[in-house]
Amino acid sequence: MSSTHTMRVIGGSFKGRVIPFEKKLKGAEATSQRLKKALFSILGEDLTGKNFLDLYSGTGQIGLEALSRGASLVVFNDSDRNRYQFVKDIVHTWELSGRVLHYNIDALRCIKICSERGVVFDVVFCDPPFEKIASVPKVYAVLLQAISESAIINEDSVILVQHYHTNTMPDSIGRLHKKDTRKYGTNSLSIYVIKAE
Repeated sequence: MSSTHTMRVIGGSFKGRVIPFEKKLKGAEATSQRLKKALFSILGEDLTGKNFLDLYSGTGQIGLEALSRGASLVVFNDSDRNRYQFVKDIVHTWELSGRVLHYNIDALRCIKICSERGVVFDVVFCDPPFEKIASVPKVYAVLLQAISESAIINEDSVILVQHYHTNTMPDSIGRLHKKDTRKYGTNSLSIYVIKAE
């Protein structure tokens, strides 16, 4: 049986383009097509002019989808060197390097660096590999608190966290308020926005 997963861009200028991804080689889970479709239904079809942070980029398919839909800037971050290189190679092949920044660092460090460089994101997408960690709620809380305290978001930013459906996400943390949680099979998307004053 082949370990190559065929994923396709589902909208925008690159619709139908294939993203070949060898799960065994790269060691990451791929976001389902159903959840990806739901994610971009929430965000809207057109992301022209938007800055998008794919904080745990893995296969890169979410950030590539954002680029396909017109995002001005996508920051891909993955702490795994192989996944980082995989996404970097695709971006180069698709001639998208001018709209992309790549980081191969811990997520919290990526938040800090982007904040120091004055990059503000309209969308922050987080799909951390936390499901197998016993202290999952605490780890998510640390991540959301770091985003809340940073300068990478403003009052119009949307933060989306993909997580296992049994994980309970905080209703409120720092500046962030959970607007909704939507379940898709065994995964859920929790949507955070800045609290209204």
